Amino acid sequence: MLAVMADNYSDPAWDRIINDLLEAGYTETELARACQTSQPNIHKLSRPREGGRRRVMYALGYCLVGLHKRLMERKRRRERRAHRN
Repeated sequence: MLAVMADNYSDPAWDRIINDLLEAGYTETELARACQTSQPNIHKLSRPREGGRRRVMYALGYCLVGLHKRLMERKRRRERRAHRN
């Protein structure tokens, strides 16, 4: 089950968002290139942080949320198609 719903990004859990994308087949390097950041930065965000949430630059957060929303939309479309058949 995907961890973060597409409609609820007010306080995103970056580790969940990134891990959903990784489970969908993206690599850390692909995410880094798509969001114009480094692979180590994506790796750090993919690990849960003890003691609270992580802060990310707006552009990176916007990119990750956008990728995740598209992933959720594709997943919902596939599920709808599966229910029709």
